[in-house]
Amino acid sequence: MPQPVVLAARVSAPKESQTPRSELLCAIAPVDPSSQTQCVDDAFARLKLPRRPYLDSEELKERYLECIKSAHPDGEANPLSTEHPAEDAAAEINRAREILANEVHRIAHFLLLETGSDVTQHRVVPDGLADFFMRLSPLFNQADSLAQGIREEASPILKAQLYMSASHLLSKLSEIQSELQSQCNQARQELIEADRKWIQGSSASTEQTRVQVLETLAGVYQRLSFLNRWLNTLHERRFELTPG
Repeated sequence: MPQPVVLAARVSAPKESQTPRSELLCAIAPVDPSSQTQCVDDAFARLKLPRRPYLDSEELKERYLECIKSAHPDGEANPLSTEHPAEDAAAEINRAREILANEVHRIAHFLLLETGSDVTQHRVVPDGLADFFMRLSPLFNQADSLAQGIREEASPILKAQLYMSASHLLSKLSEIQSELQSQCNQARQELIEADRKWIQGSSASTEQTRVQVLETLAGVYQRLSFLNRWLNTLHERRFELTPG
């Protein structure tokens, strides 16, 4: 069995003449398995699923329903009991499903189990997304200011004019949203490819292959975590600037 590894993030020093650009560099170092966090509940094991970075949503749903049914074999718990093992088991199963159903949470959980490293503590904007960050910041500020004006405007006529003035901004938001979605799709393809390599190498993988897959997943996590958050924010801003 290859030793677990730790992923440590580093941030490059910002250039003085430019807006700071953060660079995630994954440093790999073997760790003693006994030093890993023992209290982490394995969501994959909880739902009796193989530990892998990518999961089919239908398979996850089926396994979740099987596990939740086994936690409540009679359909209900004893309300007179001071201890509710069935409820506790169901709560743990629900938590496991929440983790595995979210691709970003699942990747972070997978890396934590495999390496002992919590990648959620190393949140930096990858270089490949730094330009998006610079473009989004002023757009979000404009959208927030315009949305506030719409909320505070009492006159229906003036409110309608504000909505009309938002059309150009909405066009820009829509354009960058399409670009971000394309980046998301690309990151998900990398996730699927990393999952394929992980499964193929599970029986006879070299340490080098293992480290490469874990490095790829750490990068995919960083990208998807920012992309998904930006896409959610874009959706909210577009909703606020669209007449109801």
